[in-house]
Amino acid sequence: ICTAMERIRACFDLEISEATIECNPGTVDMDKLKAYRRAGFNRISIGVQSFDDERLKALGRIHNRRQALEAVETALTLVDNLNLDVMYALPGQSLEGAAQDALTAVKSGATHLSFYELTIEEGTAFYKREPAGLPDGDTAAEMGEIVGTTLAEAGFEHYEVSGYAKPGRRCRHNLNYWT
Repeated sequence: ICTAMERIRACFDLEISEATIECNPGTVDMDKLKAYRRAGFNRISIGVQSFDDERLKALGRIHNRRQALEAVETALTLVDNLNLDVMYALPGQSLEGAAQDALTAVKSGATHLSFYELTIEEGTAFYKREPAGLPDGDTAAEMGEIVGTTLAEAGFEHYEVSGYAKPGRRCRHNLNYWT
């Protein structure tokens, strides 16, 4: 990815106001993040999903809370434009758990938060075998309201379906890569 980005920048006179690299907290480290930064990525997006170890296990994620927090801390040493992808309405998640994830995300130092309600999509492992303990629709809606209120109170503007940003930090989607 870094080599491709360097070639793109060398071959074309592009005005790239924002180039995002999306990372998994279970596989990212300082060396990778430094290489991404040298290649021209000025925004990092980390797929945290939750800060609760039990919820992460239920989702089948390869990282834990500690790794997620470390990835956030490391990324913030290299960029000042950080997004976190977080989910709610997870298997076994309570209202308090959703609120805690929102608070942790707000306190993380991220400038942009993408909060998604877990949806079960056709063709996924969860579609074939729905996980136990999914919140009902009313509870999921209440979780969404808690997330929205928590983020608004912390100064995040809700500007698209799942996008919340600090002033001046809306995603500009010039260039996105996933690792």
